[in-house]
Amino acid sequence: MAPNPPPTGGLVLSRSLLFVPGDDERKISKVGQVRTADALIIDLEDAVAVTRKDIARDRLPDTLSALNDARPLLVRVNALDTGRTEDDVAAALTARADGIVTPKIGSAADVRRYEAMASKAAAGVFFVPLIETASGLVHLAELAAASPRVRVCALGAGDLVADLGLPAAAHDDDGGVVDFARLMLVVHSRAAGLAAPLDSPELNVRDGARFRIRCEHARLRGFGGILCIHPSQVAVANDVFAPTPEEVERARSIVEAFDRAEQAGSASITVDDAFVDYPIAEAARRVLERHTLIQQFAAHTGVPPTGDPP
Repeated sequence: MAPNPPPTGGLVLSRSLLFVPGDDERKISKVGQVRTADALIIDLEDAVAVTRKDIARDRLPDTLSALNDARPLLVRVNALDTGRTEDDVAAALTARADGIVTPKIGSAADVRRYEAMASKAAAGVFFVPLIETASGLVHLAELAAASPRVRVCALGAGDLVADLGLPAAAHDDDGGVVDFARLMLVVHSRAAGLAAPLDSPELNVRDGARFRIRCEHARLRGFGGILCIHPSQVAVANDVFAPTPEEVERARSIVEAFDRAEQAGSASITVDDAFVDYPIAEAARRVLERHTLIQQFAAHTGVPPTGDPP
Protein backbone atom coordinates (compact mmCIF):
# COMPACT_ATOMS: atom_id res chain seq x y z
CA MET A 1 0.00 0.00 0.00
CA ALA A 2 1.32 3.49 -0.85
CA PRO A 3 2.13 5.74 2.13
CA ASN A 4 -0.14 8.57 3.11
CA PRO A 5 0.95 11.94 1.74
CA PRO A 6 3.05 14.17 4.02
CA PRO A 7 1.10 16.34 6.49
CA THR A 8 0.77 19.33 4.16
CA GLY A 9 1.46 17.64 0.81
CA GLY A 10 4.30 18.26 -1.63
CA LEU A 11 7.75 19.14 -0.33
CA VAL A 12 7.00 19.55 3.38
CA LEU A 13 10.62 20.06 4.45
CA SER A 14 13.68 20.73 2.32
CA ARG A 15 16.59 20.80 4.73
CA SER A 16 18.26 17.86 2.97
CA LEU A 17 17.48 16.58 -0.53
CA LEU A 18 19.71 13.60 -1.24
CA PHE A 19 20.76 12.69 -4.80
CA VAL A 20 21.29 9.12 -6.01
CA PRO A 21 22.30 8.03 -9.54
CA GLY A 22 19.32 6.38 -11.16
CA ASP A 23 21.37 3.57 -12.69
CA ASP A 24 23.26 2.47 -9.55
CA GLU A 25 21.30 -0.18 -7.66
CA ARG A 26 23.86 -0.35 -4.85
CA LYS A 27 23.67 3.37 -4.14
CA ILE A 28 19.89 3.36 -4.46
CA SER A 29 19.73 0.66 -1.80
CA LYS A 30 22.12 2.66 0.39
CA VAL A 31 20.19 5.94 0.25
CA GLY A 32 16.99 4.06 0.94
CA GLN A 33 18.44 3.38 4.38
CA VAL A 34 19.08 7.11 5.04
CA ARG A 35 15.68 7.56 6.59
CA THR A 36 16.16 11.15 7.75
CA ALA A 37 16.71 12.80 4.36
CA ASP A 38 13.75 15.12 3.82
CA ALA A 39 13.46 13.94 0.20
CA LEU A 40 15.31 11.76 -2.28
CA ILE A 41 16.25 12.76 -5.85
CA ILE A 42 16.76 9.99 -8.40
CA ASP A 43 19.19 11.48 -10.90
CA LEU A 44 18.92 10.89 -14.63
CA GLU A 45 21.24 13.78 -15.47
CA ASP A 46 24.83 14.55 -14.45
CA ALA A 47 25.38 11.53 -12.19
CA VAL A 48 24.57 9.10 -15.01
CA ALA A 49 26.85 8.36 -17.97
CA VAL A 50 25.38 9.03 -21.39
CA THR A 51 25.62 5.34 -22.22
CA ARG A 52 23.45 4.44 -19.20
CA LYS A 53 20.81 7.14 -19.27
CA ASP A 54 18.22 4.90 -20.93
CA ILE A 55 18.90 2.24 -18.31
CA ALA A 56 18.33 4.74 -15.49
CA ARG A 57 15.10 5.95 -17.08
CA ASP A 58 13.78 2.45 -17.70
CA ARG A 59 14.45 1.52 -14.08
CA LEU A 60 12.47 4.42 -12.62
CA PRO A 61 9.31 2.45 -11.75
CA ASP A 62 11.33 -0.18 -9.88
CA THR A 63 13.54 2.47 -8.28
CA LEU A 64 10.68 4.55 -6.93
CA SER A 65 8.85 1.43 -5.82
CA ALA A 66 11.91 0.24 -3.89
CA LEU A 67 12.29 3.64 -2.20
CA ASN A 68 8.57 4.10 -1.54
CA ASP A 69 8.05 5.63 1.89
CA ALA A 70 6.50 8.69 3.47
CA ARG A 71 8.99 11.17 2.00
CA PRO A 72 8.77 12.91 -1.38
CA LEU A 73 10.60 11.14 -4.21
CA LEU A 74 11.86 13.41 -6.99
CA VAL A 75 13.50 12.81 -10.35
CA ARG A 76 16.11 15.09 -11.91
CA VAL A 77 15.60 14.90 -15.66
CA ASN A 78 17.97 15.83 -18.44
CA ALA A 79 18.02 19.44 -19.62
CA LEU A 80 15.80 20.79 -22.36
CA ASP A 81 18.58 20.93 -24.96
CA THR A 82 19.43 17.21 -24.71
CA GLY A 83 16.46 15.73 -26.54
CA ARG A 84 15.76 13.48 -23.55
CA THR A 85 13.55 15.69 -21.44
CA GLU A 86 10.08 14.70 -22.61
CA ASP A 87 10.78 10.99 -22.27
CA ASP A 88 12.38 11.57 -18.84
CA VAL A 89 9.40 13.55 -17.58
CA ALA A 90 6.92 11.01 -18.96
CA ALA A 91 8.81 8.17 -17.26
CA ALA A 92 8.97 10.06 -13.97
CA LEU A 93 5.24 10.74 -14.01
CA THR A 94 4.42 7.15 -14.99
CA ALA A 95 6.55 6.00 -12.05
CA ARG A 96 4.50 8.35 -9.83
CA ALA A 97 7.31 10.70 -8.83
CA ASP A 98 6.25 13.47 -6.46
CA GLY A 99 8.39 16.12 -8.09
CA ILE A 100 10.62 16.96 -11.06
CA VAL A 101 14.01 18.65 -10.64
CA THR A 102 14.47 20.73 -13.78
CA PRO A 103 18.09 21.59 -14.69
CA LYS A 104 19.44 24.74 -16.30
CA ILE A 105 16.18 26.67 -16.25
CA GLY A 106 16.81 29.96 -18.01
CA SER A 107 13.39 31.57 -18.40
CA ALA A 108 9.69 31.42 -17.67
CA ALA A 109 9.27 29.83 -21.11
CA ASP A 110 11.41 26.90 -19.94
CA VAL A 111 9.14 26.40 -16.93
CA ARG A 112 6.07 26.53 -19.15
CA ARG A 113 7.55 23.78 -21.34
CA TYR A 114 7.71 21.56 -18.28
CA GLU A 115 4.19 22.63 -17.35
CA ALA A 116 2.98 21.43 -20.74
CA MET A 117 4.76 18.09 -20.29
CA ALA A 118 3.11 17.64 -16.89
CA SER A 119 -0.30 18.98 -17.89
CA LYS A 120 -2.03 15.66 -17.23
CA ALA A 121 -0.17 14.95 -13.98
CA ALA A 122 -1.80 15.29 -10.59
CA ALA A 123 -1.86 18.82 -9.24
CA GLY A 124 0.48 17.82 -6.42
CA VAL A 125 3.40 17.05 -8.75
CA PHE A 126 5.84 19.92 -8.24
CA PHE A 127 8.93 21.42 -9.89
CA VAL A 128 12.31 22.34 -8.42
CA PRO A 129 14.03 24.60 -10.97
CA LEU A 130 17.82 24.53 -10.84
CA ILE A 131 19.34 27.97 -11.40
CA GLU A 132 22.64 27.23 -13.11
CA THR A 133 23.09 29.91 -15.79
CA ALA A 134 23.32 33.66 -16.17
CA SER A 135 19.99 33.57 -18.00
CA GLY A 136 18.38 31.84 -15.03
CA LEU A 137 19.60 34.57 -12.69
CA VAL A 138 18.45 37.37 -14.99
CA HIS A 139 14.96 35.86 -15.34
CA LEU A 140 14.52 34.63 -11.77
CA ALA A 141 11.52 36.82 -10.97
CA GLU A 142 9.56 35.58 -13.98
CA LEU A 143 10.48 31.90 -13.83
CA ALA A 144 9.83 31.64 -10.08
CA ALA A 145 6.25 32.74 -10.71
CA ALA A 146 5.72 30.95 -14.01
CA SER A 147 3.82 27.92 -12.68
CA PRO A 148 1.99 26.91 -9.51
CA ARG A 149 4.02 23.69 -9.69
CA VAL A 150 7.20 25.59 -8.82
CA ARG A 151 7.60 25.15 -5.06
CA VAL A 152 11.28 25.88 -4.40
CA CYS A 153 14.31 26.91 -6.45
CA ALA A 154 17.82 25.53 -6.07
CA LEU A 155 21.27 26.85 -6.93
CA GLY A 156 23.67 24.91 -9.15
CA ALA A 157 26.93 26.73 -8.48
CA GLY A 158 29.20 24.45 -10.50
CA ASP A 159 27.32 24.95 -13.75
CA LEU A 160 26.82 28.64 -13.01
CA VAL A 161 30.55 29.21 -12.56
CA ALA A 162 31.19 27.35 -15.80
CA ASP A 163 28.50 29.30 -17.66
CA LEU A 164 30.03 32.59 -16.54
CA GLY A 165 33.53 31.48 -17.57
CA LEU A 166 34.91 31.92 -14.05
CA PRO A 167 37.75 29.95 -12.49
CA ALA A 168 36.68 26.98 -10.39
CA ALA A 169 37.80 28.81 -7.24
CA ALA A 170 34.88 31.24 -7.69
CA HIS A 171 32.63 28.44 -6.43
CA ASP A 172 34.00 29.02 -2.91
CA ASP A 173 34.54 32.79 -3.03
CA ASP A 174 32.53 34.22 -0.13
CA GLY A 175 31.09 37.54 -1.20
CA GLY A 176 31.72 36.79 -4.87
CA VAL A 177 29.39 36.04 -7.75
CA VAL A 178 28.05 32.79 -6.28
CA ASP A 179 27.08 34.60 -3.09
CA PHE A 180 25.40 37.24 -5.25
CA ALA A 181 23.43 34.45 -6.91
CA ARG A 182 22.46 33.09 -3.48
CA LEU A 183 21.06 36.45 -2.42
CA MET A 184 19.12 36.74 -5.67
CA LEU A 185 17.54 33.35 -5.10
CA VAL A 186 16.52 34.28 -1.57
CA VAL A 187 14.95 37.59 -2.57
CA HIS A 188 13.11 36.35 -5.66
CA SER A 189 11.91 33.17 -3.96
CA ARG A 190 10.36 35.24 -1.20
CA ALA A 191 8.81 37.68 -3.67
CA ALA A 192 7.23 34.77 -5.58
CA GLY A 193 5.88 33.18 -2.40
CA LEU A 194 8.11 30.11 -2.70
CA ALA A 195 9.84 28.19 0.07
CA ALA A 196 13.34 29.32 1.03
CA PRO A 197 15.72 28.11 -1.70
CA LEU A 198 18.18 25.22 -1.64
CA ASP A 199 21.93 25.71 -1.77
CA SER A 200 24.25 24.04 -4.23
CA PRO A 201 25.88 20.72 -3.25
CA GLU A 202 29.21 20.58 -1.43
CA LEU A 203 31.47 18.43 -3.58
CA ASN A 204 34.04 17.57 -0.92
CA VAL A 205 32.10 14.75 0.72
CA ARG A 206 34.90 13.79 3.15
CA ASP A 207 35.20 17.17 4.89
CA GLY A 208 32.31 17.26 7.35
CA ALA A 209 33.52 20.46 9.01
CA ARG A 210 33.61 22.24 5.65
CA PHE A 211 30.09 21.03 4.88
CA ARG A 212 28.77 22.33 8.20
CA ILE A 213 30.31 25.73 7.51
CA ARG A 214 28.69 25.74 4.05
CA CYS A 215 25.29 24.99 5.60
CA GLU A 216 25.69 27.68 8.26
CA HIS A 217 26.73 30.17 5.59
CA ALA A 218 23.64 29.31 3.53
CA ARG A 219 21.26 29.47 6.46
CA LEU A 220 22.50 32.95 7.42
CA ARG A 221 21.75 34.08 3.88
CA GLY A 222 18.17 32.84 3.98
CA PHE A 223 18.38 29.34 2.52
CA GLY A 224 16.10 26.63 3.86
CA GLY A 225 18.23 23.63 2.96
CA ILE A 226 20.90 22.16 0.72
CA LEU A 227 21.24 19.57 -2.01
CA CYS A 228 23.19 16.58 -0.66
CA ILE A 229 25.30 14.19 -2.72
CA HIS A 230 26.42 11.82 0.06
CA PRO A 231 24.46 10.19 2.91
CA SER A 232 26.93 11.54 5.47
CA GLN A 233 25.77 15.09 4.70
CA VAL A 234 22.13 14.56 5.64
CA ALA A 235 22.35 14.67 9.44
CA VAL A 236 24.48 17.84 9.34
CA ALA A 237 22.06 19.59 6.97
CA ASN A 238 19.07 18.62 9.11
CA ASP A 239 20.82 19.95 12.20
CA VAL A 240 21.95 23.28 10.74
CA PHE A 241 18.70 24.09 8.93
CA ALA A 242 16.57 23.47 12.02
CA PRO A 243 16.14 25.89 14.94
CA THR A 244 18.40 25.06 17.86
CA PRO A 245 16.80 24.26 21.27
CA GLU A 246 18.02 27.67 22.44
CA GLU A 247 16.39 29.40 19.48
CA VAL A 248 13.13 27.56 20.09
CA GLU A 249 13.10 28.48 23.78
CA ARG A 250 13.97 32.10 23.00
CA ALA A 251 11.20 32.28 20.38
CA ARG A 252 8.69 30.77 22.79
CA SER A 253 9.59 33.34 25.45
CA ILE A 254 9.19 36.18 22.96
CA VAL A 255 5.82 34.99 21.65
CA GLU A 256 4.38 34.36 25.10
CA ALA A 257 5.57 37.72 26.46
CA PHE A 258 4.40 39.62 23.38
CA ASP A 259 0.97 37.98 23.39
CA ARG A 260 0.47 38.95 27.04
CA ALA A 261 1.60 42.50 26.33
CA GLU A 262 -0.64 42.82 23.27
CA GLN A 263 -3.67 41.70 25.25
CA ALA A 264 -2.80 44.40 27.78
CA GLY A 265 -2.63 47.03 25.02
CA SER A 266 1.12 47.20 24.31
CA ALA A 267 2.92 46.25 21.09
CA SER A 268 6.47 47.18 22.06
CA ILE A 269 8.18 45.44 24.97
CA THR A 270 11.56 44.14 26.05
CA VAL A 271 12.40 40.49 26.59
CA ASP A 272 15.72 39.88 28.35
CA ASP A 273 16.68 43.50 27.64
CA ALA A 274 16.00 43.15 23.90
CA PHE A 275 13.34 45.23 22.16
CA VAL A 276 10.39 43.27 20.71
CA ASP A 277 7.68 44.60 18.40
CA TYR A 278 5.46 43.04 15.75
CA PRO A 279 8.24 42.13 13.25
CA ILE A 280 10.36 40.52 15.99
CA ALA A 281 7.38 38.61 17.35
CA GLU A 282 6.44 37.41 13.87
CA ALA A 283 9.97 36.14 13.29
CA ALA A 284 9.75 34.25 16.58
CA ARG A 285 6.45 32.68 15.49
CA ARG A 286 8.11 31.43 12.30
CA VAL A 287 10.82 29.75 14.37
CA LEU A 288 8.17 27.94 16.41
CA GLU A 289 6.22 27.00 13.28
CA ARG A 290 9.33 25.48 11.68
CA HIS A 291 10.14 23.60 14.88
CA THR A 292 6.61 22.19 14.99
CA LEU A 293 6.74 21.23 11.30
CA ILE A 294 10.00 19.34 11.83
CA GLN A 295 8.53 17.44 14.77
CA GLN A 296 5.38 16.58 12.79
CA PHE A 297 7.41 15.43 9.80
CA ALA A 298 9.56 13.24 12.03
CA ALA A 299 6.45 11.67 13.53
CA HIS A 300 4.99 11.11 10.07
CA THR A 301 8.12 9.43 8.69
CA GLY A 302 8.77 7.52 11.91
CA VAL A 303 12.36 8.68 12.38
CA PRO A 304 14.08 11.23 14.64
CA PRO A 305 14.23 14.87 13.42
CA THR A 306 18.05 14.69 13.07
CA GLY A 307 20.48 11.84 12.68
CA ASP A 308 19.65 8.36 11.52
CA PRO A 309 18.12 5.98 14.04
CA PRO A 310 20.46 3.38 15.55
